Amino acid sequence: MLGREVSGRLEPRLAEPALAAQDAVRLGQQVQTLLGRDASQVAEDERPRARFRRRERCQVLNSRIGDGSAPPAAGTLVVERVSKQFETPRGPLPILLDVSFSKAPGESLCVMGPSGSGKSTLLHILGTLEPPSSGRVTLDGLSPHALPETELAAFRNRAIGFVFQDHFLLPQCSVLENVLVPTLVSRAEGDHEARARELLERVGLADRLDHRPAELSGGERQRAALARALVLSPRLVLCDEPTGNLDASSAGNVADLLVDLHARAHAVLVVVTHSAALAERFPDRRRLAAGRLEPL
Repeated sequence: MLGREVSGRLEPRLAEPALAAQDAVRLGQQVQTLLGRDASQVAEDERPRARFRRRERCQVLNSRIGDGSAPPAAGTLVVERVSKQFETPRGPLPILLDVSFSKAPGESLCVMGPSGSGKSTLLHILGTLEPPSSGRVTLDGLSPHALPETELAAFRNRAIGFVFQDHFLLPQCSVLENVLVPTLVSRAEGDHEARARELLERVGLADRLDHRPAELSGGERQRAALARALVLSPRLVLCDEPTGNLDASSAGNVADLLVDLHARAHAVLVVVTHSAALAERFPDRRRLAAGRLEPL
């Protein structure tokens, strides 16, 4: 714990503790996802703050998804008979079976289900982090799983925004710098800092721009994570238990912001959650059971 939350405010400890080894590994993995590329493409001595000063040296990742002169237009998400199975010593283990749905820009889907039902696997496939065993996913007419790895990474960075159950903010960076992390390898032109400041104002963190994550409450950290997911105006926003680590009051505030920001962004939103209170905010609620996606 970085501190104790009292009456909606964080009572910080005097010193920020070092990340445990396991937490550091998980943080690194999620940052790779946000950047849209593998850690092997980043020099070991590159630190986030230094990279903010060397943006012109960022690797150009994508040559087939336009010139990046403007944020990509939101597109329709189509999931066609997607199945996923994992090989085990005892044979194939089916996780998803013939999952199909489509969502137009501005629409949303909330997926519920017990632990182990395949909710996170579905998000990983939609987010191009995992290929389906069969079936197809298209976003704005493009099948990202058919792209070469470097172009797939660029597509993920520019077209998909992620919100995780844990905020995965970089502890050594300010709130503003954390929101700008996905822009580090993006070719998209524009004033990314102005966009980040605008989003942080919308989520109520305009007076926290220079604060480190340890100086924020749990709800404030998750609000910063929401701003980070939207900074490149993605076509698809994926949320994995976005309120799972928050108390009821903070969870309600984050849920309100999520719905409001999605309405403004006009993107496709897919949320997986155990929270009935969060699910009630979405008109299309479905349940994953025995690998199949069914109306709730």
